[in-house]
Amino acid sequence: MCLDPSTLESYRKWFRKVLLAPGNCLLIIEAYHPSQHWIPIGQVRFNECGEIGVSLSQAFRGQHLATPAIEAGICYLKQHSSLQSVFAYIKQDNDASARAFERAGFRFVCETAVQGHACRVYAYHIRDVTRVRPTSVSTHGSDPDKYFNHLQQTL
Repeated sequence: MCLDPSTLESYRKWFRKVLLAPGNCLLIIEAYHPSQHWIPIGQVRFNECGEIGVSLSQAFRGQHLATPAIEAGICYLKQHSSLQSVFAYIKQDNDASARAFERAGFRFVCETAVQGHACRVYAYHIRDVTRVRPTSVSTHGSDPDKYFNHLQQTL
């Protein structure tokens, strides 16, 4: 929800919390690279309340990949969760993110404040996706720091 980690260590703590929280789902978004392999480009995450968060590696922003990443996440969620609604909390000044969610079928619901930030709330409906794929990250028996270090090296 409008989270803006300011340091690597705070992000590492946040990442660990996301991976270990019951009911959370973190999907690594990959894109096909011209060298004939898939590379991680970002993440889509959901919590048990149906809140969605999306982030793309800076190198992949501005390429219209956020919308298919959001759609891929929704498709995954539909197959693996009983949630009926998904909500995005988008900072008021993040027009690019709002457009990506709108293109993915989300509709504006209202404005609110989250952790002192003015946000727009969007809700969704589902569409098919083919340009990107989600990769599930399971924390059962694994170390969240291992995933963080891998993502830090590849993004």
